[in-house]
Amino acid sequence: MRLRYGLLLIAQWAWATYGLSAGFNYSLSDPKAMIGAIAVDAAGNTYVTGSTCSATFGTTPGAFQTQYGGGACQALFTPGGSFPLPSGDAFVVKLDPKGNVVWATYVGGSGEDVGQAIAVDAAGNVYIAGTTAPVQGAANTFPVTAGSAFPSGATQNDGFVVKLNAAGSQMIYGTYLPGMAYAGAMSPVVSVAIDANGSPYVAGQAEPAQFNFPTTAGAYQTSSSEDFSGVIAKLNAAGSALVYATYLDGADPLAIALDSSGNAIVTGCVCASGFPITPGAFQTQGSGTTQAPFVTKLNASGSGLIYSTFLGDGPEGLAVKVNSQGRAYILGNAGGNFPTTSPPLWAGGSQFLASLSADGSTLVYSTYVSGAAALDVDASGNAYVGGSATAGIPVSSGASQRCYSGGQGTAELQGDGYVAQFTPSGALAAATYFGGVEVQSVYEIAVAPNGYVSVGSGSYAGSAEVSPSTRNDFVASLLIDAPGQQDGPCMWQLVENAASYFGSAPSFIAPGELVTLQGSGFGPDSGVSPPVGGELLPTQLAGVQVFFDELAAPLMYVQAGQINAMTPWELAGRTSTQVHVVYDGVPTNAVSLALQQAVPGLFYLGYNSFQGAILNSDGSINSTSNPAKPGDVISLFGTGGGPASLPGVTGGYWGPDANTLTLPVTAQIGGVNAQVLYAGAAPGLLSGIFQINVQIPPDLHSLVQGGPSFNVGVGFNGDNDEGYSGGPTVAVQ
Repeated sequence: MRLRYGLLLIAQWAWATYGLSAGFNYSLSDPKAMIGAIAVDAAGNTYVTGSTCSATFGTTPGAFQTQYGGGACQALFTPGGSFPLPSGDAFVVKLDPKGNVVWATYVGGSGEDVGQAIAVDAAGNVYIAGTTAPVQGAANTFPVTAGSAFPSGATQNDGFVVKLNAAGSQMIYGTYLPGMAYAGAMSPVVSVAIDANGSPYVAGQAEPAQFNFPTTAGAYQTSSSEDFSGVIAKLNAAGSALVYATYLDGADPLAIALDSSGNAIVTGCVCASGFPITPGAFQTQGSGTTQAPFVTKLNASGSGLIYSTFLGDGPEGLAVKVNSQGRAYILGNAGGNFPTTSPPLWAGGSQFLASLSADGSTLVYSTYVSGAAALDVDASGNAYVGGSATAGIPVSSGASQRCYSGGQGTAELQGDGYVAQFTPSGALAAATYFGGVEVQSVYEIAVAPNGYVSVGSGSYAGSAEVSPSTRNDFVASLLIDAPGQQDGPCMWQLVENAASYFGSAPSFIAPGELVTLQGSGFGPDSGVSPPVGGELLPTQLAGVQVFFDELAAPLMYVQAGQINAMTPWELAGRTSTQVHVVYDGVPTNAVSLALQQAVPGLFYLGYNSFQGAILNSDGSINSTSNPAKPGDVISLFGTGGGPASLPGVTGGYWGPDANTLTLPVTAQIGGVNAQVLYAGAAPGLLSGIFQINVQIPPDLHSLVQGGPSFNVGVGFNGDNDEGYSGGPTVAVQ
């Protein structure tokens, strides 16, 4: 399985149960490690490889290498994203089916060594492949064995293959793959697969002009004149010699798999000219883009191509697996015109899952999938996909985690992890979310014979440009469809300000704030609002109740996927609260929220509009067709403004009396300070809504270029909580 870099949060050797799946959640004890790949053996043991920059990685006594070999630990960038992460030594960890560490070892020298692929044979021997490079000006001391196929490297861009015994105590062999880690269109990736005899097959990319990889006589392509070329090689079971090695021009192989006859299937990126296409292949012409996915099947002797085909449009295939009939399953990144046999299963798909016939002539099935990053296939031909998705994936009955957590952040980080299972014909069989608000993706996946799925998953507590202390990856085991898991209503862990639609993870709320809850199945299918004219909003509506701790919240709107409620004023003085929904007597999960004095947001005129819900001085609604004038006084409306001089009534309305907000309020329009004339209750409206009257700076147009729309921001207690540059807009003529 190809590398997806990630940091393993390694706080302690531990495991835990995820939902009712009776699996485990494992994290190592090293905050400077990154996950590379995982595999599962027939007994359900999980194997993990990657790279660590720490001398305190939790190796076990008697392991092959218990001491850190060193390394420059410089920043690397992944093929699939720009996450700067360290390198150092490769590592291997074996976990039993309950998540207990069986053994753990370093595999590395003084250079930069990254474990990127892992496989295990029937005897429990472990094979890892990856890249190795010496520290500049020094020799590479990666641990290889005497008599190996390549006991020394050749360039700064070498690959490696290592075989460890089942106890993790001995290196059976270790060999360089000289020059097979050229960083061409992407970061270097070396992948591995093993046959029934224990022979490893490897794929990578070379730069012939820098180092001519030693191809073998009779191989499909023994030389190359391209700037770079793919390399596919088979070593003997002893790791002492090449059985075959061939170039594959124009290709950047990213993954390799084997069929039962020993034919090698590779996928990756066609990134240059010279890529070979065979007659009768599924797609003999490229899509016209500079990069394209491909699938190539090499015969067992390495002397010829069984088929070689393009596969849709841009940019690459990421993973490949093969079933017992020789069908290839490919996961990759797709362009907008990828050939599909079925419509997308959920919105936003930019990756594809496809299966080719054994002869490469027919697309058995193909569909878009969202945020997919990892692939495995079981013995029955079911495909398992892991990745990242936002709300809306079609989770199955009894899903291990039915509900989207609502995790948000930058565009790179927004989403939850998920795992989905597809039948041999490409139909969705089961799907589940995975993780909490900070678990944004599943990067690696491996399926055990008993149906448990081991995943390498990532979580963040910050932006995409992360440091080792803010990105945490771990390995977990779960069932997608957990026996006995009951369907029921669930609630996202994100709670939004009902005016600004903004929410963070974890969420902060204020007493009296109008909030929006989102979830699944926690209200009626059609939306219901309370009748107009009551003195107080109801705390039960269409079978729905919302509780903040023991306090029932007033309800403004309820529906299966969304509830608008008012946070009780009685929460004032508390530092946190737990919210949950009850629908027809069935409670959802509880979500913990932090309480602050104010979490202000300004109302917009509509969900898809940047225009604020703003009144001009004559009481008309502000818009580009009805702008205010410089010097006019406008009225802004929002919620979450905190306490007022006269207390608000939970579920009630403000009276006509003067009632100002307790916290000081400032405002800007177009980044220019604006005078606040009034900040307080909005007379006659719900007591969770505030009103701010602001004078538009008379000299606005001389200070700010552009228009007619200008951003409006408000700050409470000296803090710019609304965001002067990111709030709604006001139209000024």
